[in-house]
Formats: sequence, C-alpha cells, structure tokens
Amino acid sequence: MSESLEWQSWPLKERPAAGVGAAAVIVLAATGAVFVGQHIAFGLVTLVVLMGSLNPFFSPTLFRMDEEKVVASRWPTRKMRPWEDIRACFVDRNGVTLSPFTKRSWLEPYRGIRLFFRDNRDEVIAYLRAHVREDARFVDLEEAARRKKGGSGGAKAGHRADG
Repeated sequence: MSESLEWQSWPLKERPAAGVGAAAVIVLAATGAVFVGQHIAFGLVTLVVLMGSLNPFFSPTLFRMDEEKVVASRWPTRKMRPWEDIRACFVDRNGVTLSPFTKRSWLEPYRGIRLFFRDNRDEVIAYLRAHVREDARFVDLEEAARRKKGGSGGAKAGHRADG
C-alpha cells in the first residue's frame, strides 16, 4: 500500500438538524450569559468558547494518511503525527483515535489524532494496520464493550496481531 488515503469529514453537512440544535443552544447560552452577567461581553465570551469547542462539528476536516504520517487539518489547526509516534489505535463506531500512549490517557485530545469515518471504515482500518508500528495496540472499543457486557469477565485488548 504505497498510495495515500485522503477524505473529508464535515459533521454539520452530514447532520444538519444537529447543527441547527447546536446553534440554538449556543445562541440561548450566549443570551443567558448576557442576562446573568448584565453585560454583552459575557455573551460574546460564551459564544466564542462554545463555537471554539464545537469547531470539529462546524468545520470540515481533511484527513490524509501517507507512507510517513497521518494529518488532520481543520481551520485553524493542523495535527500531524509520524507513524512511529503512534502507539495505540482505539476504534469505535464513528472513528479511530490514534494515540502516542499505549493506554487511554486524558492527554489524548491534545496529543493524539481523531479520525472520523465516512463510508470508508474498512479502508481506513486496513491502511492503519499496514502502517502503524508492529508493537502498537489496536483496540476495537465496541468489541471490548460487547465482551464486557456479555459477562466474559472483561475484555482485554491485545496487540495488533490480536485483531
């Protein structure tokens, strides 16, 4: 697999009704902050903070994986990680988190990269399996939850070879 893999995810475009709901909540929260704080500055701060925190929903993200690295670009940020830095892949139904840590960490949103699937789940997973380090963990979180719920005494997520 020497080609690159590239796709775009834009949750607002894919789920416009959720976008209307999110925008309504933001406007209501900003309006409420103006009334509670008795100054428009409180509303503007609330608006900026909420829009910033929901930027992954409102802005399109371009994902690109090639032989050397994986990149997620969204205005105004760009996250890039070389394959050798990725020590674990945590897969769920919406996407995969590429982590520089072997176990889940509160630092993942800051140090890792979140890839959202479109209609390319199998293609993305196959590309990741071909490019992450041999000793990287590859964890299917949905499968682990099913095993745990099924009473098998908890799921132990193994290395990449465990699939």
